[in-house]
Amino acid sequence: MLLTGNHSKGIESMIARMNIPNTLIKLELEWTGSPKDINEHFQAVVDKLVKATLITFLNLNLDFTRFNDEGCASIAQLLQSSKTVSSFFIEMSISRITDIGLSYIAFELPFIPLRELGLSLCKTKITDQGIISLSQTFRRTSSKLHYILLRIDGTFISDTGIMALIDALTCLRTLTKLVLSLGE
Repeated sequence: MLLTGNHSKGIESMIARMNIPNTLIKLELEWTGSPKDINEHFQAVVDKLVKATLITFLNLNLDFTRFNDEGCASIAQLLQSSKTVSSFFIEMSISRITDIGLSYIAFELPFIPLRELGLSLCKTKITDQGIISLSQTFRRTSSKLHYILLRIDGTFISDTGIMALIDALTCLRTLTKLVLSLGE
């Protein structure tokens, strides 16, 4: 299921009219435009989607939006309700998330059977604190992560955060592919 909306209630109204199956396997959600209340609308979408108990592939594209930590709490709620996500990709570049929002998502990751993880956080307000929180998640995870894509260009992460991340990634014995973008 691919959902795309370009105004404040586009996706929300589409989902409200749909009968979401309990075994939704693949969800790709792309939000274009940037309504001021995107986080409230996203929460309404999540409230409807938590009925889907079997989501194995989750791809969220929230680039260039006013998406913030409140929206990340909604993503964490969706991950918590569906413990079957094995592929999770989220694009949040040039959004308004901070370390708090990243920690909401990172907290839920060890509890799902992830095999693939993609986080695009370019030009956000993520600092060492957020990346260390994510690094601690990698140390706690019992999942069989094979693939990680992490884009953190243009954030406020120093060498301290990068070293914590690299140290944690070396603990992942099942990792076969790592794409790490750290540019300026």
